[in-house]
Amino acid sequence: MLAPSSQYAARWRGNLLGLFAVLCFSPDAALVQLIEPHRTPQGTVNAALTIMCWKTGFSGVLNLIAAVVLDGGLRPLLDGLRSGPGHVLLATLFQCTNQIGFTMSFLLADPAIALLLISLNPLWAALLGWLTLGEALPCRTIVALLVALLSLAVVFFPELVPSAGAIQSDPGAGSSVGTAFALGTGLSVALYITVVRHAATRCPKASMSASAGLGALAAALLATAATALRDASVLKGLDAKFWLYSGLDALTVAVAYVLQNLALRLITGTELALILLLQVALGPLFVYLVVGVAPAFWTVLGGSLLLAVLALNELAGMRAERAAVATPPDAHADYYEPIDAPISAPTSPSKWALAD
Repeated sequence: MLAPSSQYAARWRGNLLGLFAVLCFSPDAALVQLIEPHRTPQGTVNAALTIMCWKTGFSGVLNLIAAVVLDGGLRPLLDGLRSGPGHVLLATLFQCTNQIGFTMSFLLADPAIALLLISLNPLWAALLGWLTLGEALPCRTIVALLVALLSLAVVFFPELVPSAGAIQSDPGAGSSVGTAFALGTGLSVALYITVVRHAATRCPKASMSASAGLGALAAALLATAATALRDASVLKGLDAKFWLYSGLDALTVAVAYVLQNLALRLITGTELALILLLQVALGPLFVYLVVGVAPAFWTVLGGSLLLAVLALNELAGMRAERAAVATPPDAHADYYEPIDAPISAPTSPSKWALAD
């Protein structure tokens, strides 16, 4: 069991890794917008499938290379896959849907609104962590999640009150299909985080780092197959800038997933999900700087509220950690443990517990 000082240091390392992960994730929407014009149009769906094929294909290869390096070689990686096949399979499935969902959301919906809908994942992660891992929900986290929902209501306020649309700079952007993809992606992100956390406590030797690469490659194969069924080609009409932007996007996303998995060894899924909310502000900022598309007024207002909640939640968490450090060790009933430390099984296993 870790002393409070070790707990404090572990949480800081996890937060730092999460911050670097969100900095790598944030340019994704802007880069997808840059990729789209650099190919011969074959229809919106075919264009989205082509972008998804190459972006996720590149990302998958890079993530698998990183997994081999992090696990110490190909043989340890294969051993890790055999030690937790059920967890790896589930994580791969959710990672595949993540890759598809992010790309389709950014192409079919307004990027700023898509990011806000995806940002609901802390709510799903908190509920799933409570159901499957028995993770406690501090009052500050519950309040933060409720205010996060309020911030989304602010974003969609113009649709609820049509007269408010007069001060919206980009009314009606996106589509219901893109909105559905964004909502589903947020849930899928939370499921992926929960499975990785669950594997760390139940089968810590499982090579969960490989799931990011396997899921991305699965998404690329699905996109290729879907394109072929539509009598189109993922090789047609691509120029040099398409390959440049696709490769850059794949690299940033691959690095982000590696950092995300490392962060999950030190902090809870809910804490990581809250840190990743920074993408709500940084993503639209990159889109504006690179593509020149400004988010709507209500989107900025709701995103600002969300960022304020995140900052207050993290400050409250740091105050609690400092108080724990200042308290004598024998006053602590239990400490927070990073997932690479032994974790005792709950006395009453949840009926929602995952199994291989």
